[in-house]
Order: sequence, then C-alpha cells, then structure tokens
Amino acid sequence: MYKGKGGNEELIPLAYVSEGSLVQIVKIIGGHGLIRRLRDLGLYEGARIKVVKSPGPGPAIVSLIDPSSGDIGRRVALGFGVAMKVLVRVISHG
Repeated sequence: MYKGKGGNEELIPLAYVSEGSLVQIVKIIGGHGLIRRLRDLGLYEGARIKVVKSPGPGPAIVSLIDPSSGDIGRRVALGFGVAMKVLVRVISHG
C-alpha cells in the first residue's frame, strides 16, 4: 500500500484491484514517456475508470469513464508492469 498526499489516503496499484471496481487514478509512477503514453490513452491523474479484468494471466482491462457524463467509454488494456505503476483510490468495490 502507498499513502497519498498527507499520508491519510491508501493507494493501491491498479494491478491489485478486483474486477468490477470503480477507481480514480491518483498517481502514476513513471517517467514523462509513460505518463504521456497513458494520457494519450485517456489515463491520467484524476481520471475515473472501471476495472473490467484484473491482470492475471493477461493484461488488465479497464473502461474509461467520461468525466462530463459519467458514461462508460472505450476499453484500454494494460500489462501487469504498467498496471503496477498506476496508483488508484477505490471508489466502489466490484
């Protein structure tokens, strides 16, 4: 577990979130290249996503949530290594 700003918020890697959970990305651990690549996919700090498939064998699959409407949008697949670098706060468990 990681602590968020102020040390009072527990963050977990996206790779460990159960299927069906709604989460918000709080921190991405990586260089500018990874952060830019994820942003281009719609994954950035503050984005809300729904976990469709947890990694295990295979990639994590998440659905992007439209910030204005709340609608579930397109899906994105992330390998385990990248999913470990995306720290999230769980909004609701699946």
